[in-house]
Amino acid sequence: MNRQRFSARRRSLTLALGAATASLASGCATWIDLGWDKSKDAVRPGAAAEPQRNVAPAPLRPEDRTVQLPGGATLALIHIPGGRFAMGSPEDEPGRVADERQHVVALTQPYWLGRTEVTQAQWTAVMQRTIEDQRRLATQERAGTANAEQALWGVGPAHPMYYVSWDEAVDFCRRVNALESERGRIPAGYGFWLPTEAQWEFACRAGSTGPHAAGGTLDEQAWYEPNAGGTTHPVGTKVSNAWGLHDMQGNVSEWCADHYGDYPSGTVIDPLGPESGANRVERGGHWANPESLCRAARRNGVPGNRRYSSLGFRLALRSM
Repeated sequence: MNRQRFSARRRSLTLALGAATASLASGCATWIDLGWDKSKDAVRPGAAAEPQRNVAPAPLRPEDRTVQLPGGATLALIHIPGGRFAMGSPEDEPGRVADERQHVVALTQPYWLGRTEVTQAQWTAVMQRTIEDQRRLATQERAGTANAEQALWGVGPAHPMYYVSWDEAVDFCRRVNALESERGRIPAGYGFWLPTEAQWEFACRAGSTGPHAAGGTLDEQAWYEPNAGGTTHPVGTKVSNAWGLHDMQGNVSEWCADHYGDYPSGTVIDPLGPESGANRVERGGHWANPESLCRAARRNGVPGNRRYSSLGFRLALRSM
């Protein structure tokens, strides 16, 4: 990507932050039913979840970071070095779909990614809204549609946050960015934002070239349809991937910064995704998904003003 285009993209990110803030000041954008995947909300509580393992996360390294949030809450970020990898999936991977065209990506800058998905406690500390507040917003948005009333699928300070739109996730990032800027704790040229789709997949894979992350089996790493019992679970209760990141697959799926669109065919450097588009990228699979939808290469496009019971996000500190 040349410097002129990069600068243009950087300006567009700044404008998006402002637009998201303005949107939230007057309430989230109107929710429009464009035929979302109702299977996401099809699983209901009742099945017995497997016993949770008490998994102690690895100690943070000197290159990792901890963000101090209001009220004493903290958020750990894992340092991810730059690197080169094959993004997408090979044509013979089970469950593969056409939008996963494999191509080489070079990430030239290191970045930091949340050790876990943003939790309900972290969300409330920053946004001053609870999971119940978000559930009510989701219900209001669906007023007049079938099954408008939305349920809660796991409540507790350590559960991942869900019923969060892309716009709201961006506002969370903006607020953390303001806090850390005041403290002088942001490296020059960096900012808090959602990870790019390429950064997300690179971190998820942790060196793996197969369907799932390096560091353990899918059952060991993910809360998904066969073991989740129809609900979310506290973050970090499954083993991490090889780079110390928990719940990259399963529990809740995660917003990425990019507009959703077709992949390029050749090698790309520090991709930011399409310039525009109707949808934003969702990654990782969630508690109601089968194995095929929890693959490292699996991607989906979702309108950014929607709130789902299965969709949250993970904070990134990355080059802007």
